[in-house]
Amino acid sequence: MSDSAARPTPAPASPGRGGRPTGRPMRPLEALIGEPAGTRAPLVRELNAAADYLRFVRKEIAQLGANEIAKERLPTAIREADYIIEGAERSANAIMSAAEEVIAAKDLDPAAYQAFVAEKMTAIFLACAFQDLTTQRTRRIQSTLHTLERRMSRLASKLGTREIPNLVDYAPADSGELVADGPAAPGEGNDQTTIDHMFEEWSDVDWR
Repeated sequence: MSDSAARPTPAPASPGRGGRPTGRPMRPLEALIGEPAGTRAPLVRELNAAADYLRFVRKEIAQLGANEIAKERLPTAIREADYIIEGAERSANAIMSAAEEVIAAKDLDPAAYQAFVAEKMTAIFLACAFQDLTTQRTRRIQSTLHTLERRMSRLASKLGTREIPNLVDYAPADSGELVADGPAAPGEGNDQTTIDHMFEEWSDVDWR
């Protein structure tokens, strides 16, 4: 028998805080249990397999980049969404204000009225420029969501995660329990004919 075959394999280092090795050899499970390995062999195998799986899960979670997502990507996406909302509100107010001023303009000679309308139309065009920034910011949010989806899908695939029922019951979007579901996607929601019919039905209602 060669020296390498006869030499016992050194025990792995015992993990310290945070899972980092401390340099001390890890005691075998059968020694910790205090009984011969033969009587506890199935349990030892199960515990070793569980430990291996936990190490694998920890490695995969580390590769998920949770800190980057939580500290950088998601806060940036939320901030971009806030900017989109604020920009849309400012632009809508500017457009409506300019339109109301044009409608309310009186006692102006044709030349002055033409100059006034041109000024307000320019203000409306400038207000519409927020769409360019909205597109850029939306793409950043989209990139973050795609990155998160891709990483979570990869983690679920490697862990062999199966879909489980939701722990929280959410009201269906069309159940009437939600006050506002937001704009409908193309091809979904009510068409104009349905909306017109609803107004016709409500025309006789006394809302006082």
